[in-house]
Amino acid sequence: MSWRSRASRRQRSSTRIVATRTGTLVIDQDSGTLVRTDGDGVPIARLSIGRDPGLLAFDPDRSVAFVADRERDRVVVVDVGDAVQLATTFALPPEPFGVALTPDASTLLVSTIADH
Repeated sequence: MSWRSRASRRQRSSTRIVATRTGTLVIDQDSGTLVRTDGDGVPIARLSIGRDPGLLAFDPDRSVAFVADRERDRVVVVDVGDAVQLATTFALPPEPFGVALTPDASTLLVSTIADH
């Protein structure tokens, strides 16, 4: 296993695109959608997050993505399988933007950018 493949499996910090075992997860900033692609980059599933989404973090061990929804002041938790499905949401202070998982994936860290 190369360093690159080990690093991508453990990618848990904020980003707009993350490699998964079978493709990618991408935040489409223009549409406010989380897009899952196959290994060739072809979109195979979509989930609307909301206007002006923030960043995402992905836990490959649980196949769960966490996406900051700036417009609705929440984090969207997404089950990533053959489809991308809303698992749950939780409310946050205004304008969450960055999300990251701790190395053991037990805690989700969230930063906000609101000027409140």
